[in-house]
Amino acid sequence: MKKTIKMLLALPVIFLSGCAVDKNYQDFLHLQGVEKRVSGRWEALVKHDHQKAYEFLTGSYRDMVSQDDYIKSLNPRIVWDGFDIIRSRCEEQVCKVNVEARYHIPPMFGLPQGTSATEIIKETWMFDGSNWYYLPSMKK
Repeated sequence: MKKTIKMLLALPVIFLSGCAVDKNYQDFLHLQGVEKRVSGRWEALVKHDHQKAYEFLTGSYRDMVSQDDYIKSLNPRIVWDGFDIIRSRCEEQVCKVNVEARYHIPPMFGLPQGTSATEIIKETWMFDGSNWYYLPSMKK
């Protein structure tokens, strides 16, 4: 009888710990999905494939900004060399992702040697129910 009572008392703990593991695993998969999308977008930027990078933008952004206007908005002097995802924080359908981006600016008038730099870029990614999309800042 005492063993049965102890087992019954332990059952909620077992079930609750199973939920926590399942939630942590789901969070891990969620985070892994966004980081794969972030990497895909940055790989396109490094390859100068701006049409491909445009596909990673949220639908609402693409409704407001045409592909041509998006490409025109990119700074043509910056050449992306590489990137690392250094932090991702997700809540429900929004992830804040910090990307360490490496770039250079080739030699040009006023900058005869060119320059290289690294910058931390903070991105917002939205989940639309089927995939993750980048939401660019509308600040100018």
